[in-house]
Amino acid sequence: MIPERAYPTHPIVGVSVVVFNDGKILVVRRGREPRKGRWSLPGGVVELGETVRDAARREIREECHIEIEIERALDVLDRIFKDPDGRVQYHYVLVILLARYKSGELHADSDIEAAEWADIHDLARYDLPDEQQQLIAQARAPLYSSEAAKILAQRERTDARRAQRIHVVLERVGQAQSLLDIGCGSGEYLRAAAKLGIPRLVGIDESPERLRQAQANCPHAELHLARADKLTFVDQSFDVVLAAQVLHEIALFGQPGDLERTLSEISRVLKSGGRLIALDHLDPGPERVRVRLPQRVRAQLDYFVQRYQLRKITLEECPDGTLWLSRRDLQDFVTKTWAFGTAIEDLEMRETHCPFDREKIEALLSKARLTLCEWLTFEEISEDLAEHGIELVEGASWPRKFLLIARS
Repeated sequence: MIPERAYPTHPIVGVSVVVFNDGKILVVRRGREPRKGRWSLPGGVVELGETVRDAARREIREECHIEIEIERALDVLDRIFKDPDGRVQYHYVLVILLARYKSGELHADSDIEAAEWADIHDLARYDLPDEQQQLIAQARAPLYSSEAAKILAQRERTDARRAQRIHVVLERVGQAQSLLDIGCGSGEYLRAAAKLGIPRLVGIDESPERLRQAQANCPHAELHLARADKLTFVDQSFDVVLAAQVLHEIALFGQPGDLERTLSEISRVLKSGGRLIALDHLDPGPERVRVRLPQRVRAQLDYFVQRYQLRKITLEECPDGTLWLSRRDLQDFVTKTWAFGTAIEDLEMRETHCPFDREKIEALLSKARLTLCEWLTFEEISEDLAEHGIELVEGASWPRKFLLIARS
């Protein structure tokens, strides 16, 4: 710390930045006191005549050589350090900003010893201050960047089976006066629900870009930028809560306990006798199947084996050119090839489309005091295999989606 910042006559205004980059957080190892040699969020002091946002961009540029896009302010913290005699040695008022990586190649410079993109699920090894860990948990950037959200919306428009999913869901809505869509995405379910004449339609999502898409698809819906585990609605607000292919994302990319808190919040905002309608990916289990792949698709599978991060993909090649692999590995492969070469590929390589079986779902519902009333499995994997030209040589087809209705 430069001398004039020690034993100040008044608090010094600083800025600290939570920078997200595709599921990772920017952390730096400090080169000056306080906390010299320790990992921290990046930032620095606001200079005279400089705005907080300008200071954040400058500090990140000087220390890490990257450009960021600032989204919003998160919090204001007091950092007060006293010496052994009890005198105030350092006193900072820190404005915490949320930002997203924009461009540049990361490397350390200026007042820091090192800079890294830290996996959000592996932050413990950096020993960040408790308040910074709490900020990161609260800040959790939207799962989809603007570009990824556009790619996903395009995929939804070209997915031939999406209309069937919407139909399966909405024929179970019934006579509802209010519906909340958790993770409403592009608003296709809200648009379809509007045709049922439901007076109150509400959607929440963490992605501003997805909410803009939802606004275009269903202009009269009430939309909120919000997290599913921290709903802002009063108790017993909705007849129906819809969670279409969002629970697995909360389970995989959220913090520990987020899925349980989400289901508890859903239970809280449902009216007495209200219904949760959830649609998601089904775990087919570890059983192995034998398949024959066209040469082009085999090349895609080899690429997938190299890129997939959630678990190791195991293949056993037979003399006749066929392959043994698990149902889980095959299901994740054929449902993710569409993302290869797009802005959403990295995210898809960190998640699974085999997250839940019925036993796991029932346990989660029970904990949230929700009672399972209907369980439906559909969408045979054989349809996906046919689209890829994959022959199922040994083993039977299986459903890869489930739909449930649970009552409060």
